[in-house]
Parts: sequence; structure tokens; C-alpha cells
Amino acid sequence: MATKTKLKKIFDNIEEDKKTIVDDLINNAIYMSGLLSKLKTEINKNGVIGYTATGNITESPLVRSYNNLLKNYSSIINQLIRYLPPSVKSNSVDELTKFLNG
Repeated sequence: MATKTKLKKIFDNIEEDKKTIVDDLINNAIYMSGLLSKLKTEINKNGVIGYTATGNITESPLVRSYNNLLKNYSSIINQLIRYLPPSVKSNSVDELTKFLNG
């Protein structure tokens, strides 16, 4: 799971007027990271198949939630990358990629 301190360090060099927006994005990324981890655990425990009220097989609601949340999480990460100054972007993107990969 992501830690706020590690993410904030990556964005230390951004302009002051963008820090509030970036802090909000970081807070959302941290929250979503935790939820994704919990959903992944539940999916691994309960499986990816769900059933409708009539007994038909469907995608588990947990999988749908996970996929939707993952899209939003990816969007936030992309927004964070856009806020990096060009001079630190390539190095910070590498750091962010390492961080996200564990």
C-alpha cells in the first residue's frame, strides 16, 4: 500500500500554487490504494463469479468495484504525473513506477 510520505517526497519540487491540488490527489491515491488492496483480498477469497437474483452467472460485484476503482486510481496517478515539473518528470516517473510496483 502506498504511503503518503513517500508520495509527497516525489512531489516536493512542485510549484506552491499546485501543492493543495497535488495533496488532494495524493490523499485520494492513498485511500484508493487501500481499498484496492482490500478488494483484491476479498476477490481472491470469494472468486470472480457472482450470481444474479435469478441464478445466472455474472461478474462478481467486487470485481466490478475493483475494476472501476482501478480506472479511477490510474487516472489520479496520471494526473499526479502531469503536475511534475518537466525537469524532474522522468526521474520522478521512474521513482513513482518503482513505488507503485512495490
